[in-house]
Amino acid sequence: MNGIGWESLELMVERAVARLAELRKENGELREQLALLEERLAAGAGPGDEERWQRERREIGRRVDSLVARLEEIVEETRRPGDA
Repeated sequence: MNGIGWESLELMVERAVARLAELRKENGELREQLALLEERLAAGAGPGDEERWQRERREIGRRVDSLVARLEEIVEETRRPGDA
């Protein structure tokens, strides 16, 4: 054996793939929710709804950004198998 812990590497990759799938699903759900909120805004929300919608939109945007950052971290981790 050349010093590479293949089983450990395989386990890390499997976990990363599973987490990527979870994050992609959540990302898709958040994008759908954001699209629905944008539709509601375009339809003309009632008084006071604009501010609430903007807060909710910012929160969803923050969560999407967080998911993207985490996905990028996971991808980077899978590219560095010797760092385990």
